Amino acid sequence: MRRKRKSSKEVHATKLQVQSITQAEADAAATAPPVKNWSATMPAYCYTAACPVKELRIPARQQKKESGEKSPE
Repeated sequence: MRRKRKSSKEVHATKLQVQSITQAEADAAATAPPVKNWSATMPAYCYTAACPVKELRIPARQQKKESGEKSPE
């Protein structure tokens, strides 16, 4: 069985519908609250030698061990 080909008006209406849905999703994303997860709030390369923040180049657990503090485990 052959499918009926859509008319140009139907194709145009479908394109407009898709565009309006895409625009609505973009508007919702623009008004959403900012992301506050670890990767969004911490600097790139955190806990590595390439970290731009000097204090975050060594993990907190290692800093406590090196300074002689006991961890609360």
